[in-house]
Amino acid sequence: MSGFDNQTMFANNVDFTGSSNVQPRVTTNGQLLIGSTASPNIQVGTLTSPDGSVTIGYSSPNITLKAAGGGGSGDVTGPGSSTNGDIVTFSGTTGKIIQDSGVAFPIPPASGGTGLTSPTAHSLLITEGASNMNLLGAGTTGQILQTNTTADPTWSTSTYPSTNALGDLIYGSASNVLSTLPIATIPGQYLNYNGTNVNWFNPRQETFMSDDWIAQNTQSSLNWRTSNTGTGAGFATNAAVDSGHPGTTQLSTGTTTTGTSFISLGPNSSSQCIILGGGALTIIWILKIDTLSNSTDTYQVVAGIGANQSAGNFNNGVFFNYNDPGGGSPVPNWQIVTAKAASITTADSGIAASTNFVTLQMTINAAGTSASFFINGVQTSNSPIATTIPIVAISPMCWIIKSAGTTARVINVDYFSLYQKLTSNR
Repeated sequence: MSGFDNQTMFANNVDFTGSSNVQPRVTTNGQLLIGSTASPNIQVGTLTSPDGSVTIGYSSPNITLKAAGGGGSGDVTGPGSSTNGDIVTFSGTTGKIIQDSGVAFPIPPASGGTGLTSPTAHSLLITEGASNMNLLGAGTTGQILQTNTTADPTWSTSTYPSTNALGDLIYGSASNVLSTLPIATIPGQYLNYNGTNVNWFNPRQETFMSDDWIAQNTQSSLNWRTSNTGTGAGFATNAAVDSGHPGTTQLSTGTTTTGTSFISLGPNSSSQCIILGGGALTIIWILKIDTLSNSTDTYQVVAGIGANQSAGNFNNGVFFNYNDPGGGSPVPNWQIVTAKAASITTADSGIAASTNFVTLQMTINAAGTSASFFINGVQTSNSPIATTIPIVAISPMCWIIKSAGTTARVINVDYFSLYQKLTSNR
């Protein structure tokens, strides 16, 4: 048996090796005997709580320890049960009562959350009222966010440049691609369509001219060269046909069976102004046939670019041809034609001639090896033609040639334009 009283320690097999005698003496309830490396080896100690966070009590023979409550007194209390995973919140303002909020993770929008568990990196949150938010995934480089009235925002299909310089214009450089067009380098340059896209008009590389015959003379603004043969053949200028085509020039065959009327930008019958192959070229004529050929009066209409006319054709040229030697039953289609040194390629456009205004367009590629044909903006059948493309100088021209009958036949020419972009600057 071993133990202590207030006078003597007694024990079996007790070994104290300190240099002083053991002198324990408990004088207050709750004191403890504590081993010490100092002398004496067994000393009397008292439990304390320096910051007051623990209350120390003694009730013989026990010591009690109690942590201080919130606000200095009392315990936090909660419900007798809860739902697994629910978030705990305070009930009231005492700070002592907790409750089951009834809300679990993910926190829904009604409780101030998103309703989402695992957002994707770089996504945007889209609110959906009381419903869970949606994630809009990251767009691709250059896309911008667009609103959709009552629907969720979406990324634009088109992409936009991330930077621009002073004066740059934003334009559609390709389908669904917007790019910057640097400011013009020559004062006075203007935007134009070059057959592929918009660009700053470069007078050293591009040529554009047009005429609509508003002027009070046959030559109009481009100083056309004219030629007529036969009784009554000639021109009537500034002759309005309808409200949609102001200003026309009328080419009339007159009453002679072989009467002709002709306009050209070539300075004379042997000198022409353009050689193909230096850059893409587009010619447009808008004209109206007054009366189609019939069994009595037949004629031919040629509109395009050419030279060296002979027997109703051009020995060199790219042009449309209306020719009805049969007298209009059935009405023939426009023909598309290329000619090189009197070697001629003719193909059916698939589109019948009529007495309506018609837009005739020819586009020759930059190399001068292929010609495409369009009627009213639609490419014709058998277009393009890549044979017998002329290599000599040619000029824009329009021609009506009578082949039978004595009644004058007329075409109304409303508009002409020429655009060429040279492969290199002049």
